[in-house]
Amino acid sequence: MNEVKVTPPSISDETMKEMKKFFMKTSIPRIIAEELEKQKKNKEVG
Repeated sequence: MNEVKVTPPSISDETMKEMKKFFMKTSIPRIIAEELEKQKKNKEVG
């Protein structure tokens, strides 16, 4: 069986900064909201 080598793309620092900004605007608030919702439900149960 042949082993497949995966080489990550070279991403410039500028692109990485833009990606981080995008995730901070979109994904992070959603994840935090989900965590807060879980905590609220756990307090109501306990």
